Amino acid sequence: MVTGSLQWQLAPNVKTFLGLLYERRVAETNTSESVLADRFSSSRYSGVYPWNYFDSTAEAKTLTWDFTARLKRFTLPIYFTIRTSKVVELLFGLSRTMSEWRAEDVTLAIFRYRVQANRDSVVRRFNFGERYTQPPENISDVRTSLLAGVTLTPSPLFHVRMLVTPTFVNTYDGSELTDWGRYGSPST
Repeated sequence: MVTGSLQWQLAPNVKTFLGLLYERRVAETNTSESVLADRFSSSRYSGVYPWNYFDSTAEAKTLTWDFTARLKRFTLPIYFTIRTSKVVELLFGLSRTMSEWRAEDVTLAIFRYRVQANRDSVVRRFNFGERYTQPPENISDVRTSLLAGVTLTPSPLFHVRMLVTPTFVNTYDGSELTDWGRYGSPST
């Protein structure tokens, strides 16, 4: 994670804050489990065109699953404060967050045996493997959060801040309001 910020004093009672946050994470999940599976299917029809169906599979295998998720996120916040008096300070801001996830999923099945039988034949296989690879999945997300608030300072040792932070997400149909956060935080 890398962060940076800049503070400007535009006027004696007005401050502007600019920031940049870059975050990169990789999460890996690796599991292995033994599986004994036995499947059976049978059906019969005795109508005008009779038929008979039978299928069974018995197998012993070890499944090894590797899942990797990668995240890249940029956040660009900008906000400013206006001190209207010694007691009241107003806060307005905007934060834009752009995220991208990439998920990769690979399963390796190592078979000790597999026996497949149907009405006509029996196929036995021993000591082989199969690999199942899902196409990588990419997801991106763009969010814009607004910030409005007021800080009351009745004494130098006590501050009360009330904030409202609606969040908008880009969708196929435009922007959509997804969160309407309200925060209050007394501090001493």
